Amino acid sequence: MNLEKVIQLIKDNHYEESFADLYGSEVYGSQKKRYLSLLDNFSKTFNQRDIRIVSTPGRTELGGNHTDHNNGRV
Repeated sequence: MNLEKVIQLIKDNHYEESFADLYGSEVYGSQKKRYLSLLDNFSKTFNQRDIRIVSTPGRTELGGNHTDHNNGRV
């Protein structure tokens, strides 16, 4: 999806229900702010307009390396 479109959808509260499911409704505002900050930094760092945002449970390392930081609770 286009970076600017994702930013606008977040600003327009399109993902409010998804954020509430992931993080709890009481912290929606802080998560919205966190995502907008992340996307702003991403846009300043990379010349990439097509993006995907994914969520993974616990601590997941996409590179295949795993370090147990949670004493077996992942």
